[in-house]
Amino acid sequence: MLVKSKKFNAGLIYLAELISLTLVRILFTGINYSDNFSDLLFTFLSQIICMGALPYAMHIALNGKGSFKERNLEMKKNLQYVKSDNRDVLKITIIIAICFIFITRLVSILNSAILSLIGFVQISGASVIYGGAGDLIIDLMFTAALPAIFEEFTHRGVLLNNLREECGDIYAIVMSAFMFALMHQNIQQFLYTFVGGLILGYLTVYTKSIFPAMFVHFLNNAWSVLTSYSYQTNGFISLIENLFYAYSEIFGYALMILLYGLSMYLTYRYLKKLRIRYKINNPFSYKVRYDKEINLALSSSVYSALLLGSLCTIFTLVWGILR
Repeated sequence: MLVKSKKFNAGLIYLAELISLTLVRILFTGINYSDNFSDLLFTFLSQIICMGALPYAMHIALNGKGSFKERNLEMKKNLQYVKSDNRDVLKITIIIAICFIFITRLVSILNSAILSLIGFVQISGASVIYGGAGDLIIDLMFTAALPAIFEEFTHRGVLLNNLREECGDIYAIVMSAFMFALMHQNIQQFLYTFVGGLILGYLTVYTKSIFPAMFVHFLNNAWSVLTSYSYQTNGFISLIENLFYAYSEIFGYALMILLYGLSMYLTYRYLKKLRIRYKINNPFSYKVRYDKEINLALSSSVYSALLLGSLCTIFTLVWGILR
């Protein structure tokens, strides 16, 4: 019995995206360009091609009906490209976006500490060298804007929303977050991208729009870019962070812990508020159920993508311990 499944299609699309991304990463291990140029070229290929054009074309081909225009409109509806005119949602999104920066930073610190305990040697990637405001604008576009658009399109658009219909909200949120973490193919980024993916997935489901997740993702990456730029130029952000430790290191650490705790509390509180609001407005939900044999076949593409992403991430872990 052949069952047309959005779950199978989502896994197939994501597997193709992951294979193409892996090939691009392998290709760039042998490229010897300047740091800035190679970073921009890699971002262009990985974001616009691997996580933009490829999944877009495959989604239109596999899931749409009718003419290209009709398929495109159906895709926008299915992937929740809908603006929210609710001011409360906008306020909550801004609060979560600010808290998101602190939460991912905390989880990143914990992840680094765990890796160090098991003997993992951490190596930082080459950072962008800023020659002026022009380099900053380009970096904001390639490091903040493009990932916010295309990574969210792939994970909170294609993957999450196609899984929801057949697997339910929780499965879709967790699986899309796990795939998001594996997509980075780097054990150093795995934990905080997984936690971040959970928040972004939750936000997408319960605001019924992908745009809040895009905004949160953009602000988080933009803050990292601005921080890097500020430290190279002795700018405003570096001065603010130095003020935390101006009185004493203990005071600085205590203040940061307070901010981390407050961020987690506010994120939990407002995500819960969004969920309650969603449940009130959408009291009925359902999911398609298949028998075990059919479900295993429909899950094969998802499991294949999981296997490939896991192998790449585990490789970076083993390589980091052995080097």
